[in-house]
Amino acid sequence: MIIKKYTYILSALISTLLFFTYCSSNKSGQDLEYESQPIVSVNEKTLYKSDLINSIPAGLNAADSTQAANAYIKMWINDELIYEKAKQNVNDRARIDEMVDKYRQSLTTFTYLEQLLKEELSKKISDSELRDYYDKNTDAFKLEESLIKGLFLKVPKSSPEIANLRQWYKSNTEAAKENIEKASIQNTVIYDYFYDRWVSIGDIISNIPVPINNTKEFVRTNKNYETQDSSYIYLLHIEEYISAGDNAPFDYAKSRIKDILINRNRETFLKQFEKDLYDNAMENNAVTYYFEREEETPR
Repeated sequence: MIIKKYTYILSALISTLLFFTYCSSNKSGQDLEYESQPIVSVNEKTLYKSDLINSIPAGLNAADSTQAANAYIKMWINDELIYEKAKQNVNDRARIDEMVDKYRQSLTTFTYLEQLLKEELSKKISDSELRDYYDKNTDAFKLEESLIKGLFLKVPKSSPEIANLRQWYKSNTEAAKENIEKASIQNTVIYDYFYDRWVSIGDIISNIPVPINNTKEFVRTNKNYETQDSSYIYLLHIEEYISAGDNAPFDYAKSRIKDILINRNRETFLKQFEKDLYDNAMENNAVTYYFEREEETPR
């Protein structure tokens, strides 16, 4: 009886969690108050609803979300119980604290340097450099998955705007876009407008309940696509597409090219950064040697 009651409560919780997951990009004070509610405690540690929301992968249906949440809660409880037991029985706590401090230092340094590399080197990489690299290496950017531009809607069957949305989603006119945007506020679960950017077809069809095996053929033959399940209607308009196997467009490959150029220059940048940091520290007497050292020969 207790197990059945727990399962019922967890199912109700997941249904609510799914709702808040969809709304997470526009949280109100009430949403945040909901997420701060506790789920379970072990000794003095507490698992909150916000922790559970963040642990559940996006795109799961209610049944899979319930299973994932249930598994996470059990894992969290077991981890806390084992940790408490381990703390009571591990004698060399000083060594563990030392290892934690070293790991924290390494992780903090690594995180900072990666952030610094992206921020500083990104500024030094011009659009002309990115374009030049792309033009010289176009064939290196083959698409593994088709790309599309367009619009995707997930609409409850109970929506009074279904007939209008079915008409508007097929059009790329400004009037149609404006109508969809207004109607989507109260009549769609998902409204994804991507006329202005390339999106992987896999990112879109992950929200569609019908299996689509040949995505390359799908984007070629479906300018307007509609399907449904017991609760929702799914509407996809494909305005433009680039098939898998073709070269990725520059705008889509741009971020990857920037990462390539950053990695290519990272060693030189880090050496110069370390030298500047050391020189500055020496000038400000932040480094003290307790032995006589030889002056370094400039390289």
